[in-house]
Amino acid sequence: MRTASLALALLLAAGCGADGGATADALDVADTGDAADTATADAADTATADAADTGGAAFTPDFAQSPAVVRVRINHYGAEGDYTTMTATLARTAPPDPYTVAAEDGPCRLLRRAEITCSPACEYPEICTADGVCAGYPEPLSAGAITASDGAESLVMAFDGYGYWLQSQGQPFAPGETVTISAPGDAFGAFSASGVMPDLLVAPDLQATDLTASGDLRFTWDRPAAGGGDAHVRITLNAGYGHGLPLDAVIECDVPDIGAFAVPDALRAELPPPSTWGCGECPESFLTRYRKVTVQAGDTAVDVVLESPLRFYPAWPN
Repeated sequence: MRTASLALALLLAAGCGADGGATADALDVADTGDAADTATADAADTATADAADTGGAAFTPDFAQSPAVVRVRINHYGAEGDYTTMTATLARTAPPDPYTVAAEDGPCRLLRRAEITCSPACEYPEICTADGVCAGYPEPLSAGAITASDGAESLVMAFDGYGYWLQSQGQPFAPGETVTISAPGDAFGAFSASGVMPDLLVAPDLQATDLTASGDLRFTWDRPAAGGGDAHVRITLNAGYGHGLPLDAVIECDVPDIGAFAVPDALRAELPPPSTWGCGECPESFLTRYRKVTVQAGDTAVDVVLESPLRFYPAWPN
């Protein structure tokens, strides 16, 4: 079960800043818009945008995740330039979930690590889930070489026995381009999906985020170019560090891409205080602009996610 062991190690590493293969912080992003780009209205603060803000359609937060996920990610590293990263984990069943939904507020939810003890105790690499049972990670499967192409350029990543990972310098797929991700099938079924790469996410004030200040936690970012308003923005606030355990708590907000959102103070106040985290600047949090397309590979759903993430450290404990 080397594959299950690796999957568990990746989860535990995420408790202290691992991001699945990125090689530099997506921090030094230049401001490419003026104040009007991030001007805030009540709709932006509450994610109840009108039809004009969301491309004419009602907005629905999306927290669902399929057992199989393919990601194409544009990482911007300031002076270091851009890198495009592809990853995939293909499985027929979902991984064990150590979290319960402790509270919800609009398009946001608070996840807490379940304080449940399995009896008898779980044997590594299984973990005790929120349901109080021991469960292991599903074996990652191969669907053959996965190709991402815009018709002019292609990236191809092979299964290495543990999953898929590939990084390419620059932006072979520019924002606004349609990219098709496909696999011929192997132990995992064949699939194909097309989506539009989102605009590069720019959020000049992100590094000033302070989890310890009272009040709604406000985020602003540059609005997408014309025609790009159908993307989502995911705010992920990670808190607590359990020294080998999943994080104590996570706030997730899935909101329309309209330039601003304020995480409700009632949820922010439920995060464990940074003084208890015990990991210096760890863990990191994320602001991500993304589009998701879900297709079927046989009887298994596959999420194809095209995204532009920024990572940040919202507090400096200890």
